Amino acid sequence: MMYSTEFKEQIVKEVQEVGNVSLVCRKHSLKTSTVHGWLHLKKNKVQVSEKKQNREFQKKIKVENLKRGSHPISHLGATLDVVF
Repeated sequence: MMYSTEFKEQIVKEVQEVGNVSLVCRKHSLKTSTVHGWLHLKKNKVQVSEKKQNREFQKKIKVENLKRGSHPISHLGATLDVVF
């Protein structure tokens, strides 16, 4: 059976509020494996979004550092000793 995105989001929200997948599934006559799949997709979507935001933030920092002419780690006062 196909479920609308809105319905899936409603169920995921309800599970998060109630804190019990089985209880919500019984209430809506859903399989727990189906709802666990929706929860997994939601979690991955959030993680992907956070990773994307992090990459965008890192890119902005890099651009700002290039504009200033500074090296990304120069503010750390680090020195590299190369031994051959």
